[in-house]
Amino acid sequence: MILFFMLSIATEACDRFTQGTTNSNSIDDCDIAVITFSLCRVERVAQGCSDCGACNSVAEGDNTLWLLPTHNSCDDVEKPYLKQGENICVSTLTPLPQEAIDVQNRHNQLRAEVYSGGEIAWSVELAASAQACVDSLAQSGEFAHCASGYGENLYASTRDDTYIDAINRWAEEKPYYHYDTNTCDDGETCGHYTQIIWKNSIEVGCGKAQFTTGQYQGWYVIACQYNPPGNYIGQKPY
Repeated sequence: MILFFMLSIATEACDRFTQGTTNSNSIDDCDIAVITFSLCRVERVAQGCSDCGACNSVAEGDNTLWLLPTHNSCDDVEKPYLKQGENICVSTLTPLPQEAIDVQNRHNQLRAEVYSGGEIAWSVELAASAQACVDSLAQSGEFAHCASGYGENLYASTRDDTYIDAINRWAEEKPYYHYDTNTCDDGETCGHYTQIIWKNSIEVGCGKAQFTTGQYQGWYVIACQYNPPGNYIGQKPY
């Protein structure tokens, strides 16, 4: 028999602010410096630099932009995607692993079912945070949310499920959620699904580990984290 459990987070208010904004991507009260274009990664440097060759690394906390693979130099990407005067450096123009692309695409499929635009992109930083979360849970034997500051969906199963398996389980909550009234059917859970489709969440990263102790020993745990977090109480997802 296959067993599984799930958890999601509800948040009170917009509490994440990213320094710097793009010329077209200000979302409500949260200024976001991340744009979704496609699968290549470019890092924006906080201290600035005169050209791509001058930047050998990026500081912790710098923002990530997702750009078309053909954009492979500062000259290509500086305008119109960045405000004049912002400096960027190409970090690694490497396609994402397939499982990351699958997660990104599945989220965007579910979003496209209910609204247009507002795509989400895989974040290496969030994936690292989610992996650290599940590694900690696996070692402690607990099944509880991590204090990451991000939105978070959790899933645990006796089977070695994939990220897509977890996302599809969360998406099964869709029939219970009613957008017009922003309510969930009595006795049901909707928070995993609403986090998936939360339009202001524009980054996602996931991790997986196997419990080594506790009542879930031998089970697998998956976490997907979202930035900015969704599920703000009293707000609709889009």
